[in-house]
Amino acid sequence: MTDKSTAGRKPNYTDDDIADAIADLRFNGQDLNGKNVSDWLKAAGIAKAPSAEAVKKVLQRLLEREKKEEKRRLLAMLPTGMIKELQPCLEELTSQVHLLLARAHRDMQKTTESSLNAANASMEYRDKRIASLEDDLEGSIEQAEQLTEQLAKAQKRIDSLLTERQKLQHKVTKLATAKATLEGVVKTFKDP
Repeated sequence: MTDKSTAGRKPNYTDDDIADAIADLRFNGQDLNGKNVSDWLKAAGIAKAPSAEAVKKVLQRLLEREKKEEKRRLLAMLPTGMIKELQPCLEELTSQVHLLLARAHRDMQKTTESSLNAANASMEYRDKRIASLEDDLEGSIEQAEQLTEQLAKAQKRIDSLLTERQKLQHKVTKLATAKATLEGVVKTFKDP
């Protein structure tokens, strides 16, 4: 039986050729891999340039089939009474495995619950801290608004004082001019 390669062309080797390669490579103590099997097929003149990847897929399929056949052969060799005698032991072993799994599951649930409680507590603290910071921020915003309002009032007062100062300076200038004029008039009367 042959499989089509992924390239779309039919391989020029069979499953039997791969099985022969497996037997020979095992006999020579070489690793069973796609490259070694491809090299064996080339050396045997079966295939000119087999794809190591395609050969690897066939190799894996044949090795898997070999394992299943070995398992069936071994199980068939067991005396029929032995399986019946082992049944209570297997049931006890299964029961112990189930108990072990149940305990592990319970412990995992406790750990998860503990972690979840710690995470919830942390989130509650974070939420309270955020609420506190939001309150602080609102207070700071209100304070900033009050300061801005006070600054605006102070700026109006400064503008008002500057306007008043300019008016006073203008009056001082007029008074100085009037004084100079008055002094000039007085001087003309004193010194005719």
